[in-house]
Amino acid sequence: MIIFFVQAPNRKFAQMLSSLGVRNILSSYLYSTNIRHFEDRLQDPEFNLMIDSGAFTIQNTKTPVKLDNYICFCQRLLSKCRCNVIFVNLDVIPGKSRFRYPIKEEGEKSAKEGWNNYMTMLEAKLPVLHVYHQGEPLEYLERMCQYSNYLGISASSAGNWKQALAWTDTVFSWLHSNCKSLPRTHYFGVTKPDVLMGYPFYSVDSSTWMAGNRFGRVMNLNTNCQSLQGRKYRDLIKQKKRKDICYLPDAMYRTKINITQMLKLENFITQLWEKRGIVW
Repeated sequence: MIIFFVQAPNRKFAQMLSSLGVRNILSSYLYSTNIRHFEDRLQDPEFNLMIDSGAFTIQNTKTPVKLDNYICFCQRLLSKCRCNVIFVNLDVIPGKSRFRYPIKEEGEKSAKEGWNNYMTMLEAKLPVLHVYHQGEPLEYLERMCQYSNYLGISASSAGNWKQALAWTDTVFSWLHSNCKSLPRTHYFGVTKPDVLMGYPFYSVDSSTWMAGNRFGRVMNLNTNCQSLQGRKYRDLIKQKKRKDICYLPDAMYRTKINITQMLKLENFITQLWEKRGIVW
């Protein structure tokens, strides 16, 4: 299993990711200037880069993104890369707010709009990851399987974990019943060990590694890697302004611990699923 580390906030952290052996980065089109922090790695064939369209931010901030502009950006970046790169479709998240579940009509509307964007990006000869959202008709999951063996899955943030996992159960039940071989799946925004142990995801992404910088917390995997808990380490956030924290030596130390823990989790989950017969 692959964990994509959400983009580094500055060059120091990007260099730390590289020095500790992180080969998978997720960056956002809306913050594309951050790509310059690891631009030298774009020539590394073993480096994996995922570019997110920023759909979640678009829903929250109502920031418009033009598909043509996004496609042009993707094409320019692709022309520079020797690394493995995939672009998340400019998908449309169902509903007007992330705090409530979409109604049926909203799910159908977003699925149709997102699918049209997906077709346009494929016509532009781009490697695209389309996303199936909670609340969208099941027929769109079926369509995705006909076009690709790498699917994005995104549970709604409106409910609780129990509801999100019940929906995820439905998705994987359908995949197991209707696909000759299980497609690769990317689950957005989750690195909870119990979730990763329960589903054979090909990849996930998370910004948890930055918790030491943002919240003064270090992550700690227990002996069986069944939980990833954050604890305070010198609560400097109360003493310093947040913008200063990222340049403090202790913030760098906390971040190094968190990166190491996330890599440990990645290795553990990969070996776990290999023992269960899932090898990507």
